[in-house]
Amino acid sequence: MKLMNKKSVLLKIRVKKQDSAYVYFIFESYEGWLSYSTLKFQTGAPFRELELRVTPDFLKEVHSLLKTLVLEGVVQGFDPAT
Repeated sequence: MKLMNKKSVLLKIRVKKQDSAYVYFIFESYEGWLSYSTLKFQTGAPFRELELRVTPDFLKEVHSLLKTLVLEGVVQGFDPAT
């Protein structure tokens, strides 16, 4: 986790390519909590790396959401301790 400024916290996660549309849909439904960008990837790569910019006021809720997505097996590379 990296504090970008007083307005956002930067997190990076990894998502299976086949689950990426589902994750995008979930994130879109939490408008105001976070924004996301898909980082560059090679064609045929099985994963997508996402950069999340989280509103500090909702960091706890976003961590909870990401933990749930990890338990579903959709999100990898998320460690709330970082």
